[in-house]
Amino acid sequence: LSTSGALISCAGERLGEDLVSAIVASVWKTYEKGDSSSALQSIFVDCEEGVIACSLVLPNLILCLVAESTTPLGILKVKLDTLRTHLAGPLAPVFAVQPAPKR
Repeated sequence: LSTSGALISCAGERLGEDLVSAIVASVWKTYEKGDSSSALQSIFVDCEEGVIACSLVLPNLILCLVAESTTPLGILKVKLDTLRTHLAGPLAPVFAVQPAPKR
């Protein structure tokens, strides 16, 4: 999802992904506005029906995993880090910020 909350892609069961993306983007923006001294690397949200794990892949792109509440957080963190590492290179040219055209 984008840092503005727009859902870019979704795989698996479709269970409220629009709501999840809006919540994650809001939490991410709130943290970045409030604490400029450190860069947020990832967040984990423990919900009643599952766990949400998110990590910044590119400056404008957040990777978000949703798992069952019984999933060990260590396994989820390893999967999140591995996916982030493998996706950053191929997605960089696709989501690169283009400079405004000169007039």
